[in-house]
Amino acid sequence: MRSKDSLRVFIYLDLLACSSATCCLLMSACQGFGWITAPSLVDRHDVWDPASLGFLFAILLACLPLVTPSWFLRHRRVRYLVALLAFHIILDRILLLGFGYSLWEVDPYRGFRHRSSVVRHWGEGNLTTGDRPLFQGRWIYTNQWGFHDDEFPLEKPEGEFRILLLGDSVTMGHGVERDATFAYWLEHYLEAAWPGEKVQAINTGVQGYSIIEEWATLLASLAFDPDLVVVQFCSNDVTEPATIYAFLGGRGFFYDLAIQKSRVYSWALNNLGMGRLALYCMRNWYRWRGTTGIEQLYRVEAAIPQEGRLPAFSLAMLNRWWGQYERGLEGIYDTCYRQNIPCVFLICPYGFQILKPQHFDATQEFLHQHARRFGVPLLDLTPRWREEITLRVLDTDFLGLDLLADTTPVSQILLDYWRGVILNEYLLDQVHLTELGHRRVGQWLTEKIVELDKEGRL
Repeated sequence: MRSKDSLRVFIYLDLLACSSATCCLLMSACQGFGWITAPSLVDRHDVWDPASLGFLFAILLACLPLVTPSWFLRHRRVRYLVALLAFHIILDRILLLGFGYSLWEVDPYRGFRHRSSVVRHWGEGNLTTGDRPLFQGRWIYTNQWGFHDDEFPLEKPEGEFRILLLGDSVTMGHGVERDATFAYWLEHYLEAAWPGEKVQAINTGVQGYSIIEEWATLLASLAFDPDLVVVQFCSNDVTEPATIYAFLGGRGFFYDLAIQKSRVYSWALNNLGMGRLALYCMRNWYRWRGTTGIEQLYRVEAAIPQEGRLPAFSLAMLNRWWGQYERGLEGIYDTCYRQNIPCVFLICPYGFQILKPQHFDATQEFLHQHARRFGVPLLDLTPRWREEITLRVLDTDFLGLDLLADTTPVSQILLDYWRGVILNEYLLDQVHLTELGHRRVGQWLTEKIVELDKEGRL
């Protein structure tokens, strides 16, 4: 094939690709995906990210040698080729401006983490909360270390007591701003309990984290010189890795972040506008097929052994998950022991574990035994929440009825309904805390730390 014919074929194919991408762009805009009218979704400097721009310019330079220099000077179609490649770059920047980078980025040691120094919105366009009015006006700010926390220096100031909080979206503060998390209230209440003491609670929680990422975060955060480590547990920590990582059976995606085996493929999907468009199409494809998630397969409630029935998964699968969690937790304990850092284990239950204690206490019992075996102080919020709800029920006047003592079916239905109403004041959903819930957890965790301090265990 002559060079002129080759160039013509290339131009036609390139025009087809550009037209397809432009159609996808217009369709996404018509669907109200946010775009330029949603500045909370995008950092504008994303468009000029030097790494992705360099990658696109490298493609440009690689395509130019298809023609000889003399032919390049004589034929105008080469100028069309350059114009099309330039249009590709502009289109890619527009796509990135519309979709923006993910809140997260791939990390070779932790799997993924928050991008540092970014601003996002909990409401409009947020994939983890949707467009629920409850989250409007709430912002996500990450500091220079990529934490949903205020800024603090690497080197610990003299006289400061540092607490490293390891956890998932519960610790991070899903749906609330960083000055409403229990990490914030822990600082506030401890400084009140220890007059003259400066406390810095470092909130390293990230949505989707499990014990794998938390152990890696601890190793990376030893440079902050923490005086205490708090490990937060939620029951989905056992099953969630299997929904994310391909080597555990997951799809290799976490919301709008690609975590593929190929680093180049992951980088292209996460850092180029065309890659962001591809991820958007993949998510909608899974949604259209009704398989938005392996998460539905690995339901936390179905994975917990209950009275009268076995869990919904094979024992081999459960043993694998729990064995992985147990090894990671023991790795954290071992690291703290070697660094001479006290450690506290914090259990945050699901709502159904609070309201149905006779069915879902197997997980807590196992973790209590594990903590006792390693001599780690444990704070289980399950009985705390049950006691809190019971006291609220006792303080409520139900036309003279004693719902706790009355065993009639009507009273029990009313009691279950009212307990659910009270619990909703503390939980946004089955597990994530409201601002009031974070404040309450901050109080309980402060009481536990003060108690350990009096016992000389800090």
